[in-house]
Amino acid sequence: MDVPFVLFPLATENGEHQTDARLGADCVALVIYGQRRMGRHIPYVSPPALKKFLTPVLPRTDGNWPASRGDVLHFGFQTAVIYEDRKPYGVLNDDDLIIHTYHGRAEVVRFGALPYRSHRLEVYRWPRN
Repeated sequence: MDVPFVLFPLATENGEHQTDARLGADCVALVIYGQRRMGRHIPYVSPPALKKFLTPVLPRTDGNWPASRGDVLHFGFQTAVIYEDRKPYGVLNDDDLIIHTYHGRAEVVRFGALPYRSHRLEVYRWPRN
C-alpha cells in the first residue's frame, strides 16, 4: 500500500477518505481499508469500535494464539493484520508476517519485530459472508 502514517485520517476536500485515496492511514484505517477493497461496507472507526465488526478468536489450549492470514491483531491502542502465516503453521509466532502502520509507512514486518508486540493481545477474524 505504501502510504504514510496519518493519525486519524479524514475526508479530503472532495469527500473521499484519505485512506481510500491512499494518501495516509493509521493502524485501524489500514485494517478497514483491506475489507473495503474487498467490497465490504465497513465504516472507518477507532480501534475499540472495530471489535463490533469482528469475531473473537480464543487462544489455543497450549496458550498460543492461532494464526490465519487476515486475522486482526488487536493490542487495544494498535491494530495489525496477519499477512502471511509461517511455520509452524496455524500458530502466531515471531516469524509470521504482519501488515501494519505505526509512525512511518504501511509495511510488512515480522511479528517479532513489532515494537508493541509485548502489549496485551487479542485476535479477531472477520465474519465470513
